[in-house]
Amino acid sequence: MEPFLVTVREAARLLSVSERTIWQLLEHGELTRRKVGRATRVSVRDLHTFARGGVLLVPAQEPLEEPDATTGQLRAFHAKAGAIDLARRWEKGEAKRRALERVRERFGLDEVPHADGLSQRQASWAIDLLAEWERFPLDPETGEC
Repeated sequence: MEPFLVTVREAARLLSVSERTIWQLLEHGELTRRKVGRATRVSVRDLHTFARGGVLLVPAQEPLEEPDATTGQLRAFHAKAGAIDLARRWEKGEAKRRALERVRERFGLDEVPHADGLSQRQASWAIDLLAEWERFPLDPETGEC
């Protein structure tokens, strides 16, 4: 019996493409993402339909979820924020607070996210922002880069 859902790696093997291609197809809604806990799975039926050139109808109410930030990304985020707090003599957590506020603005979120709730894309952007803050000195008037 054929499985109903497969991993991204298995989906890539079945279509003879890279895992990155599967993630892109999921991101663009050409394949439907199924969440099993925190794991992403792909429907075998969707893969067959896609391989035959069919069009998948993704329900409008089902938003495509982005992968959660990795442990490495979260460690990098916390480490860079802590280093900036020390270098700029800010209160502990200030760089993190400012960076998460910028994430909220950049990604149009209603609330300031908690670092553990960031997606991989959001975490990557926040880490790049913190790296920029590490490279450039503060503007004495605004206290920002």
